[in-house]
Amino acid sequence: MTRAASDNGTLLADPENSTRIPMKRRGNNGIYGVFEQHLYRPQGGDADSGITVFGLASSAPQDRNLINFWFQTGLVFADLIPRRPDDSFGAIFEYARYSNGVRGNEYNEAFFSGVPQVIQDFEANLELTYLAQILPGWTMQPIVTYVWHPRGGLSSANALVIGVRSYWHY
Repeated sequence: MTRAASDNGTLLADPENSTRIPMKRRGNNGIYGVFEQHLYRPQGGDADSGITVFGLASSAPQDRNLINFWFQTGLVFADLIPRRPDDSFGAIFEYARYSNGVRGNEYNEAFFSGVPQVIQDFEANLELTYLAQILPGWTMQPIVTYVWHPRGGLSSANALVIGVRSYWHY
């Protein structure tokens, strides 16, 4: 596991030897990818109607990023309900992994302080949403999201988040 270092090369969490100033690192990089594939289009449907699957992913160095791996994937169902051509339904799953640098520093803080603490590992979300056109130019979008390990596990309970978005375009 990567351990966070202070600017004098000691462990950042070491209360006796660390300067408590994180080591400066030069540069950063990462890689990401995106895909989208239309799986089904109803006869006579436009380019956005039907069923679409998508995914996004990114990765970055563990020694200088809070989140070193993230991905999101989902399905969108659009224009599949007769007489509701502007409505769509979506299901999205998202996962973020806390880097070994973050986890290593939290482990060291617990070790040096003698106080047990949660070591952040990941956060995951499942979101369900429905976009409904109420009138031309006005949409309502209820959203239900279930969150596993909020803040990487710092919260002791998983969370259910319910909300509504509304858009008015005139």
